[in-house]
Amino acid sequence: MESRTLNSKRNIIAGVLGNCIIPAFGLVINSAVVRCFGVEYIGLFGTFNAILQVLNLAELGFSASMIVNLYRPLRDDDTAAVRGILAYYRQIYRIIGLVILIFGVAACPILRMMVDDTVRIRDNIYVLYLLFLVNKAITFMLF
Repeated sequence: MESRTLNSKRNIIAGVLGNCIIPAFGLVINSAVVRCFGVEYIGLFGTFNAILQVLNLAELGFSASMIVNLYRPLRDDDTAAVRGILAYYRQIYRIIGLVILIFGVAACPILRMMVDDTVRIRDNIYVLYLLFLVNKAITFMLF
């Protein structure tokens, strides 16, 4: 019983620290982008992130269902069932990554409508967007 209390305390501390550290890193990264590239890139990256968050709906809560489905085999120490469930979810996440990649590439033609022509960005926005897209899709495919 004491180990549960200790583990709960550790989880609370880790959660609080994570919720403090992650925004701090975001601030540092945004400051570095502004200094190196300019304010325009922050807006551009925000637009890319908004597009990719919409595409992230393809995940449809599979991560929550995975936790629910893994609970009993982990509790019962059934490693064969855990391996089977994880292999199944690996296939699902690869399909999700492919769907995100396909729909993300399909969104390229409307990208110019979302970015104002008066914004002075030196780089090709399509290349930057595709880098963001591939980064997001690969995180699902290599799950």
